[in-house]
Amino acid sequence: MQVQRIGKLKTADRAQWENALVTLQSRLVLYERLKNSVQPNSLLQLQARNNPAGFDFAGELATFRVDLTRAIRISEERRQGGAQLLDAETGMRLRTFARLFQAVSQSGMVAAIPPGDHTGLRSHWRNLGTVIVDSARGQLPPLPVAFYAAMSSAFAQDKPAVFNSQVSRYRQWLASNGFASEIDQAGYEVYYNRFQPFVRAIAVYAVAAILLGVAWRTRSATVYPSAVMLVLLAFAVHTLGIAFTMKLAGRPSYLTLVAWGITLGALVAEQFWRRGVAIAVVDSGIASDHSSFRDALGFSRVVFSQDFTGENRIDDPYGHG
Repeated sequence: MQVQRIGKLKTADRAQWENALVTLQSRLVLYERLKNSVQPNSLLQLQARNNPAGFDFAGELATFRVDLTRAIRISEERRQGGAQLLDAETGMRLRTFARLFQAVSQSGMVAAIPPGDHTGLRSHWRNLGTVIVDSARGQLPPLPVAFYAAMSSAFAQDKPAVFNSQVSRYRQWLASNGFASEIDQAGYEVYYNRFQPFVRAIAVYAVAAILLGVAWRTRSATVYPSAVMLVLLAFAVHTLGIAFTMKLAGRPSYLTLVAWGITLGALVAEQFWRRGVAIAVVDSGIASDHSSFRDALGFSRVVFSQDFTGENRIDDPYGHG
């Protein structure tokens, strides 16, 4: 009731706890949809009444395939003039199994079953529940459904070797049936999600910004190059993130591109601003803190000094002359 009431309010009119409640509700819905994307876990738990569900997806699917094969055969015979009818028990099992997966077809978020014709690889993948419900109308479910069922049962029965074997077999099936590019795409996405290039780039940018502030404050000729190197590192990671995004989604976000362009412009400007002519000076000494030896940013232009007098000093105790 509270969520319904709060949902009618504008975001600006909500209290902080009300916004938090709406966020919590949306995340719970997301969790439920993900939870029921392969099999109807919520419905199975409800039917088990707080007991272990004990749903053997692989076994139930095998029974469903046997019953459906028999139903298809009888239907074909009837079209050819046969008189045999499907027994009520088999028909009930078929309807019960298909009805279970209606929840998956309606709420599942993962399109896990590849298309049979290998066209439109990214847009024609289907929800597992939808595939099972549709198959109950007279077509055996495709082999990927059996792989998912076997993986689900192996996981529920704590059989990691069987689970890993089914994953390997499914991967081989995908590769041999024209879905190698999709496997590579999934690998890129896993690496991207683990590496989080934009998050890492922001962290390095933040450290570089702090060092730049220190360098401007102290006029340190050591801290400033370190900050620039960190900016270059963050820029490289930023660029890698954009490359991954283009590979996975087609194009990066506008904000990401703008930030990348600003950083590139700042790096080019920094190199152009600090570019100068190298001069060798022979003198009785060098006052490295003199304003003539500092650039427009206030950093020292003296990059190397050598003593030729044997006094082991390079300062200017004698003044100019």
